[in-house]
Amino acid sequence: MIDVKSRYIDIEDEILNCIIKYPVIMSSEDSIFIKNINKKIYEDINIFKDISKEEVLYSNEKSTIFIDYETHLNKNNIISISIVFSEIYKNNHIINYINTYNYDLRNEKKILIEDILNKKYNYEKLIKSSIKNQIKELPQYITCDLSFYITPKYISINFSSYEILNSNEITNVKLYFGEIKEFLSEYTRKYLVG
Repeated sequence: MIDVKSRYIDIEDEILNCIIKYPVIMSSEDSIFIKNINKKIYEDINIFKDISKEEVLYSNEKSTIFIDYETHLNKNNIISISIVFSEIYKNNHIINYINTYNYDLRNEKKILIEDILNKKYNYEKLIKSSIKNQIKELPQYITCDLSFYITPKYISINFSSYEILNSNEITNVKLYFGEIKEFLSEYTRKYLVG
């Protein structure tokens, strides 16, 4: 059985405050693959913390970082988690980054957008048109290396605040499985939908 537990790090010092809540994937089996995912998550958190601390040293202004996560899917040994990294700096300016972690624990592999959508169809065109329909300010770049998470009802393609002009929020574009049935891969139909 797979479970996701919260861990916390709270640091307050003269230059940087950190309020961090992050996930740890737990399994009844001793899995090296799961240990590596947890290690990757912890490393990503430390990288963000270290970069923020370094920026504060150069700017001479105190900063606060918040890190929080959400488990969007934990079904059929498939896990989808998003972590939002936020930094408040320079007179209450905020920047938000999002990282996603999508894994098939049974097959010990990272899930890519190509695994979710059928390769026979031009799913890149579907993604780009969905982005254009749902976002007023388009991202500066739309690549196939998209940040996304999976829920039981949809895929959410995510953009960090720096990717959208004049935004300090995470922007989500939702592709509902029921509306894009013909684009879904056999893998998605078997393990994610229904």
